[in-house]
Amino acid sequence: MSLNNRQIHHHITTKYNALQTTGNDKEFTLTLPVKKVYRVLVDSNGKATSVIRQNPKQLFGAKCKTSVANLLNKSNSARALKVLQKMDINCAKVIDEHHKENAVTTIQAAFRGFTIRRELTPENELGFKKMANKHHNRTYYFDAKNKNSHLRTPDHRVKFGNAGAFKTVTHSDPTFIQLSNPSISLDAAKKENQLADELSQFSSICQSRYVEDKTVLARNGGNEIADQRRKYNRKFPLESFRLACEELTAMHNSDVYMRDIKPENMVIKNGLARHIDLDFVTTPKGGTYPMEQLCGTPYMITKGLIKERESGDKERIKKALKSGDQFAMLQTMMYATGGSKLSYYVRRHNGIDSMGISITSAHSQWVKDNVLPTHRADVLRFLVNPSANTLPSALHLLLKWDS
Repeated sequence: MSLNNRQIHHHITTKYNALQTTGNDKEFTLTLPVKKVYRVLVDSNGKATSVIRQNPKQLFGAKCKTSVANLLNKSNSARALKVLQKMDINCAKVIDEHHKENAVTTIQAAFRGFTIRRELTPENELGFKKMANKHHNRTYYFDAKNKNSHLRTPDHRVKFGNAGAFKTVTHSDPTFIQLSNPSISLDAAKKENQLADELSQFSSICQSRYVEDKTVLARNGGNEIADQRRKYNRKFPLESFRLACEELTAMHNSDVYMRDIKPENMVIKNGLARHIDLDFVTTPKGGTYPMEQLCGTPYMITKGLIKERESGDKERIKKALKSGDQFAMLQTMMYATGGSKLSYYVRRHNGIDSMGISITSAHSQWVKDNVLPTHRADVLRFLVNPSANTLPSALHLLLKWDS
């Protein structure tokens, strides 16, 4: 069926009131209610040869298969609009490809320019190249030796950030966190960066670096476990600590000892617990504090471990540091994964005056739920006196990760 211009105009304005049309037998101008105007060129058979969008102007595919007469005769306003919008979409694909080519060229040129600017930027005293993005009010720091991924300043200031013994959180966003340490010297900051480089092989440690005097930038590892437990009584699955336990064994095999594992020094994000605050870590190359120096948190140590660490014998100290890390990790996992009563017992422990933990029914139940049957007695003996009863194997091999 073919309609002439007058019949089409009468049809759509009286029956559907969907489109307004003007023109002659060779072309039509169609105005949709959404204020888009189309100019349709028609051949002698009533087939559209091309469609031009007038507002905004855009050429659509030639030799459209839709008969203008049939389109207007058989379609209500919604159908006509849908067909014309589909033409828009098809055309947009072509335009997008063109834009992509332009975008690739633009990005390549921008990256070349950035690379040149980065090469010309001098490094600061801590080995970072500082570059600012004024449009987004961000500052980026690039490792001059390209050993580590870039860091940037977070987007949001924190009014009352978490504070540790030395550092305070000042800015944060989902990706990065910024801390301030007013008391640290430049030499000490360099030493901590060297320690961080040494520990970068362990993905269970949140990477952080001093990028300027008194300023630390780090990847945001998530929420502090102690904070989540204390404020919201949130429990975490044991599986969250699997990587941390596995890598703790790898650290000990390399004579690396954390010395201050606790819920306040672990964060969790996407179901993965990681270490933060490396102030007391010791490695074969030294660390911030000497291996012989006594450090830690009272509810994460025992009287017996303190005595061994004060012995002066290097091998006894290493053995005590290993057991100390394992004891603190067990305490942290019990605090994070157990019930409220068990969390209370963990925080109540005073290691300065006791050789170990006084086992309660809550401790026994946690061990039953989370330790392999053949090692439950070993773990309980270890908790009672970790300096006298060492674990028979690496900690991660004793736990039921499928629990």
